[in-house]
Amino acid sequence: AVGLAMACAATLVLARGSPTTPPSLPGWVCTASHLAVGIIPLVMAVVVLRGAAFQPLRALCAGLSVGTTGAFVGELACEQDWRHVAGYHLFAWGFICVVTLVLSRSLKPRSYAP
Repeated sequence: AVGLAMACAATLVLARGSPTTPPSLPGWVCTASHLAVGIIPLVMAVVVLRGAAFQPLRALCAGLSVGTTGAFVGELACEQDWRHVAGYHLFAWGFICVVTLVLSRSLKPRSYAP
């Protein structure tokens, strides 16, 4: 699942065409909106992950799914080329994955069941 998600993200980025108009907003707006859209799913994922013992793969899959929320919104609103998407959107997606891993690891689980 993790490998398929990464392959889909890479395909999505590389398949983007060149924009026909210059951007009207700076690139960091895309990163900020991607992170803002992911806050509520991140909180929900961490709450659910606390219900079992920490497993890195489970936390990574949750982080990828949380990052997908912002990626969908970004793909609907952003019309930039693959360099912009790789630099601003995939960075935000990876950052959300790392934050999910760190939060899941640092919070005490409610149960130690696998």
